[in-house]
Amino acid sequence: MVEPKSSAIFIPAAALLVLAPALTAELAQTDNNPAASANFAIADQFQQWYQNEQDYLASKGIEAAASLTVDYSKNLMGGISTRRDALRSLFDLSITFDLETIAQIKNATFFIDAYSINGDDGSEVLTGDAQAFSNIDYSDNRTQIAEAWFEQTIGNFAYKLGKIDVNGDFAFVESAGEFINSSAGFSPTIIGFPTYPETAFGLTLKLLPSEESPYFASLGIYDGSNLRGIRTGLRGPSSFIDNDSDLFLITEAGIQWTVQDQLAGRFAIGVWRYTGDIEYLSKIGHDNNTTGYYGLIEQQLYNENDTENQGLNGFIQFGVADKNVAEIDRHVGAGLVYTGLLPNRDDDSIGLMGSYIRLSNPAGVLEDTEFAAELFYKAQLTQNFSIKPDIQWIANPGGIDGNDALVSTLRAEISF
Repeated sequence: MVEPKSSAIFIPAAALLVLAPALTAELAQTDNNPAASANFAIADQFQQWYQNEQDYLASKGIEAAASLTVDYSKNLMGGISTRRDALRSLFDLSITFDLETIAQIKNATFFIDAYSINGDDGSEVLTGDAQAFSNIDYSDNRTQIAEAWFEQTIGNFAYKLGKIDVNGDFAFVESAGEFINSSAGFSPTIIGFPTYPETAFGLTLKLLPSEESPYFASLGIYDGSNLRGIRTGLRGPSSFIDNDSDLFLITEAGIQWTVQDQLAGRFAIGVWRYTGDIEYLSKIGHDNNTTGYYGLIEQQLYNENDTENQGLNGFIQFGVADKNVAEIDRHVGAGLVYTGLLPNRDDDSIGLMGSYIRLSNPAGVLEDTEFAAELFYKAQLTQNFSIKPDIQWIANPGGIDGNDALVSTLRAEISF
């Protein structure tokens, strides 16, 4: 049996336990509780000091942000194990430089992001699912500079050059951002996608929507050597320059709209291509490239008091890939998210989604489908601290029939 990697997560978990009481002090009854009042005062003073520092940096064109995400998961039935648990963390630190303020370069930004991944991979030790039920899971614990790019906007056009998380520009579903399951972030049919944690060096070109035109489009070319086993998240531009036959190409186009002058929506469709040699799943032969497709639509269905932030949003996504080389060759997902459902809990959100995938027959699985259903409630306890209980039912995890899993996760997030 593999021992839990609890030592790897001790420091960030301890930080969470130390900071949480101060961050949640405002929830306590302070009138008749001097200790709670003192904790609240300390937290308030810290928040004020931090905001003052942020305002000062912003005046100089610098914006810094940090976050710590900790997931604790327990599988309640089926899957690989119901005896074990999984504890992991993601610590993220980013700095954005406004180059117009700093160096008089108009509409230009430089962004750098670093993060540290620690702990267990829940899918590996608990469920065996193919979709990755937690989007911070990764078996390769690491600390890396994940992004470092320059971006400039010129009229309705923009370009971005550097080390990039491509999911920030392509295949993202904005209204699905609070779900924990990885398939909510992008279609799992996109193999070799240069995103967390295997970001990659490349170039993005964008046509931005405007008041005159609701259409948008993007084109990207990136290092695709991740599909050859190269850990691009740990590299600079060398593999992009040295191996120009292993490229990941992607383009996306779409339209955005507003219904009844207040309900925003958008539709996007994309095509991606890997230009290098890729082995067939059957291990007999290979292809010299592979191509896939994806699409998504999202719509705000209802808002409260004409506010953008509160109300009901829905989304649908799909993906298609070549079954000869992609372990997942079909994907359909859909979900609903309501923000501010409960009285006096305007920043809380609740979501329900389902994600269906078809596993390629050459992958050697017993069943050729997997289905995951997720339900979460995010409680925003303070401006900087939230907890998110999450439950997922996974049918045929990894294509194993009759081994349905029911996995629970508690996610805690601190952000500054």
